[in-house]
Amino acid sequence: LVGLLQADDSGAAAAAAEAVASLAGGGGRPTCQALVDAGAATALVRLLSRGDVQMGGRSHAARALGRLAAASGTHRRTVVEAGAVQPLTTLAEQADDPAPFRQALDSLRSAADESLVQLRKTADGMKRKMPPLTSRLFPCFSPSDG
Repeated sequence: LVGLLQADDSGAAAAAAEAVASLAGGGGRPTCQALVDAGAATALVRLLSRGDVQMGGRSHAARALGRLAAASGTHRRTVVEAGAVQPLTTLAEQADDPAPFRQALDSLRSAADESLVQLRKTADGMKRKMPPLTSRLFPCFSPSDG
């Protein structure tokens, strides 16, 4: 199925995107994992940029990417790393019906939000650990010194 996303026949590629979107939406995390492992994210991003694929096919690709991204943080990162943000943004600005492109972007934004939350938690944890660590490494230093 993932191979069909790259078919020379744009109609076949669009139909494959619709099938992937359907599978990603109803198959759960294991199905999404299988699609990601098979290279669906990269193939779907390429389909978004193909000039010979009708907007409906591109909408299916966007839905599929959004559903893959919604399955897990790892899948969101995979979709972002595949280069989905730029073509989704461009299509959201150009399409008569921008909804599927915006929804996919919203799924990707939540990944960025989750990453920021995790980064803040890590930084807060490091702040709490630094004074005890510093005082053990440098016994003459105390947190109130500076």
